Amino acid sequence: QARCTELGRFSFHCQPPDFAGLMARSTLAIGAGGSTTWERCCLGVVSLIISTAENQIDIAKGCHESDIAVYLGHTDSVTASDIAKQVSVLLDDTARRSALKENAMKMVDGNGARRVAEVITDLIR
Repeated sequence: QARCTELGRFSFHCQPPDFAGLMARSTLAIGAGGSTTWERCCLGVVSLIISTAENQIDIAKGCHESDIAVYLGHTDSVTASDIAKQVSVLLDDTARRSALKENAMKMVDGNGARRVAEVITDLIR
C-alpha cells in the first residue's frame, strides 16, 4: 500500500465495496488463477496471473496460451522483479493490452448463467 502511494500511478484496494466496478475501470490486474480469472475476462481486465494452488496452473497456462492473460508462474517461483517487469511491459504496450482485453472478452461473454438456465428450462418442459 505504501509503495503504491509512493509511486503515485498505482492504487491499492483491500475489500472494495464495488469490486466489479473497480475491475471494470482497471488498466491491469494481478490475480490468482481461480474463478476471478473469468470475471476479469468478462470485464475485459488485462491480467497477470500467478497461480496460488495446483488446480490453477492448467487454467493459467491455458489463459496464457489463448492470449487472454499473461501467466507468470506459480507463486513459489515468481519474484517481485518478474511482476515489475511484466507490469512495465504491459503498461508500455497499449496494443498488447488491447489484444488481451479483446481476446478475454471474446472468451467469456458473461452470458453463461443465462445459457445454463435456458438448457435447464428446456429440460424440465
